[in-house]
Amino acid sequence: MSVVYIAGPMSGIEDFNRPAFHETAQALRAEGHTVLNPAELPDGLTEAQYMQIGLAMLQCADVIYLLQDWLHSSGARAEKALAEKLGLEMCFQVVCPPRSCIPGFMRQANHYSIRGNDD
Repeated sequence: MSVVYIAGPMSGIEDFNRPAFHETAQALRAEGHTVLNPAELPDGLTEAQYMQIGLAMLQCADVIYLLQDWLHSSGARAEKALAEKLGLEMCFQVVCPPRSCIPGFMRQANHYSIRGNDD
C-alpha cells in the first residue's frame, strides 16, 4: 500500500473543506493506505506555517491525491508542482457517471482508489 498525501482547496471554504478531506482520508485508510491529511492539523497557524508543514508531509508520500477543484487553490497547485518534481504518483478525484472507468483506478463513492501493484 501507499503513503498518500491529500491536497485540495481549503482557504475560503466553509470549515476549510475538512469534510471532503476527512471523507477521502477515511476511504483511503479503509483500502490500507497510510494517509497524510493536512486537514487534521490544528487551528491557529498562519497560511505560511500550514504550507511548510504540508510540503514536509508531501515529501514523505508516494502519492498525491488531488481533490476536486484543486486548481482553484494556489497551495494545492504548489503541492502538485512539488509532487511532479519529486516523481510522485498523481491521483485526481473525479466525479463522473457510475459506469465510467479510468484504467488504474477503481470507482468507489465519489473518488477513485489507488490500486497496488498486486491487484
